[in-house]
Order: sequence, then C-alpha cells, then structure tokens
Amino acid sequence: MNISGWLQALDSTGFTTVRILASIFWQSSILLAGVAILAYLLRRRNASARHILWTAAVFAIPLLPLLTAVTAHIGTPQKELAVIPAYETQQNSITVSPQLQEFRSEAVEEAHATGTGVVTPLQEMPEFTPPPVDNPGENSLSTIADYPWACVFIVYLLGVSCILMWILAGRLRIRGWIMNGSPVMDLHIIDIFQRAGEQIGLKREFIIIENSRVPAPMTCRTFLPVIILPAGFTKSVSTQELEAVAVHELSHIRRYD
Repeated sequence: MNISGWLQALDSTGFTTVRILASIFWQSSILLAGVAILAYLLRRRNASARHILWTAAVFAIPLLPLLTAVTAHIGTPQKELAVIPAYETQQNSITVSPQLQEFRSEAVEEAHATGTGVVTPLQEMPEFTPPPVDNPGENSLSTIADYPWACVFIVYLLGVSCILMWILAGRLRIRGWIMNGSPVMDLHIIDIFQRAGEQIGLKREFIIIENSRVPAPMTCRTFLPVIILPAGFTKSVSTQELEAVAVHELSHIRRYD
C-alpha cells in the first residue's frame, strides 16, 4: 500500500472515530444532565446515594455506542443528526472530453433511431486532441491537507497519548511515595483509624504510611488501599481533626474510589 492508500485508510478511520466521539458526546451530555437534575432532587438524601448515581452514570457512558447499536438492530426508530459533514473519499476522477461526450450521444441517438439498440463500436470514434496540461503531475499528487479527518485523527491520538503519559507519570510518582514511605507504628494513630473504620462500617484492610513528599493526606490504590500522611502531620493536628481526616480517607476506601 502506497502513501495515498495509508492516508486514505487513516482518513476513513479518523472520520469514523470523530463520528463515534460526537455521538457519545451529545448522548452523554443528555445523560449527565438528567443525572445532575436527579442528584439535585436527592440533595437532602444520603451522600452515598448521589455517589452511586454518579458512578453508575460514568460507567454507563462507554456503553452508549453499544446501546445505539442494539436499538438499531432491533429496529427502534432513530433520527440521524447531521453533526459533521458527510464523508467524501479522495478518488482520482476521469475527465471525459467534450468530443467523447458528443460522439457517445450521437451513437446512442442513432441506435435508438434505427431500432437496433447497437451502439457504434469504440474503434469508430473520431480522433480528438486532449487539452494541454501545464503541469501533468500537479493534480496527481495529494497532500496531507487533502485528508482532513486523518489530520484530526492524528491530533486526537497525540492528545490521548499526552494524557496517558501524564496519568502514567502521576502513577509512578504515587508508587514512589508508597515505596519510599515509612509505616505508621504509633498505636494511638492506628487506634483512631480503626475506630473511624468501625464507625463507617469499613471491613477492608488498609495500610497507613508517612512520606515527607506528600503535600496532604491521600488514599491510593483500589484493591490494596494505602493511606499516605505527610511526615509530622499527626503531631500538627488535634485528635478530633485526625479523626475527621481518618473518616474522610476511609470513606474513599469504603466506596472503592
């Protein structure tokens, strides 16, 4: 496959990707708007109910394309919105000269007039001179600008790569905090966190460590939770403040944040 073929495939992939993302965008906007209204109506309820509602909405967003495909398969009436222009492929068009068009028209008319239905053979076509071309290769070469959806797809991939690299860098930083942290051995602090866990009904195990590089208390990991406290943090707050911090961090563990 030549460069034009690769660009054509990339252009088609870019159009399909943008079409799917645009569909997810407006569908998820409607979903999140409905969830926001429902969460506002439930504002006087327990915060865990609103948390479950928003969590379910976030997990439902990637399933929207599957829901669209299922509804289309079962024959549900749908209305297609023209959010983006129709896709046009880059194809080499063949220009038919006026002489050839005139000859073909006369041949067809003659065939209908005689009733034979037979068109004059191509070898009887009169000779004609093609129009001069200044630069024969000027119109035959395509550039990246001729494939706009390929450009969009490349920009999209670069953006996604940057975000993934940013997340990876953050994960590596957190892993370094955990690996270089010191386990908390103070029984008074451990007792405060254990009582806070019993208060909120937490039945999972967790680890408490200290690290001087952590700017504030934080909870890491989902299945093997670790609470990281800044070095010397427990000595700078009162017991009541530490209990509030323990309840806050352990609530993240309880909700699998």
